[in-house]
Amino acid sequence: MSDAIGIAQFMGAVGEMARGKCAPSIPHVWQRELLNARNPPRVTCTHHLFDEVPDTNDYPLHNMVPCSFFFGSTQGITAMLLYLLWLLQRLGSFVKILVGYALQLVKTAKDNVTVEYVQSSIDLAVIKDQRDLNRVLCYFPTNVTHVGFEEVDFGWGKAVYGGPAKLWNGPNPKLTGQYTLCGNGSGKNGIVSILLPNVAHEIFLKELEGMLKGHAIGGPSSTPIKSSM
Repeated sequence: MSDAIGIAQFMGAVGEMARGKCAPSIPHVWQRELLNARNPPRVTCTHHLFDEVPDTNDYPLHNMVPCSFFFGSTQGITAMLLYLLWLLQRLGSFVKILVGYALQLVKTAKDNVTVEYVQSSIDLAVIKDQRDLNRVLCYFPTNVTHVGFEEVDFGWGKAVYGGPAKLWNGPNPKLTGQYTLCGNGSGKNGIVSILLPNVAHEIFLKELEGMLKGHAIGGPSSTPIKSSM
């Protein structure tokens, strides 16, 4: 089990056997040798994820508040873009960066993750004896809505919720945002869980509510744009 898909497959297999099957309907597909370093290891790509970056953030990250927000299909893309704009607005010197440029950086980073890049990163981790990534000034959003946790059935029905029990908020938190499935009273799915600094929690709640209703705090009124996606 190396990721959410692997955990969901394992839980699904346990559920099938709990309901009487002798073997899982989907056999394991792991080729663990793909996660081994080459001999000798060869670093052929640039890997900024292992760079040592000085931590200039003076806010105590252990003083964070876990929050959850509901995003249905009608708010999804629009709300996420508004959330991105809200973050850019609060990032000081980064406010001048065009959103298109930021999105291009994300696209370029995704395009660079080839099979060779993955193998090179494994080799670098072995060379540097470093198993964890740099977390300084990093944010890790994760979408597990299509993993299949809600389909797991141990014999007493399908799951109501599929996602982390809590966001890590210890002495060295990993700043993450989890987009998971969880139905509300109307039967719609979509929950985003994030950690926010104590001082920003209430402000963010008011800003987000204003954005979704079309009148962001501190800005002109606007009508939400319905995404065609």
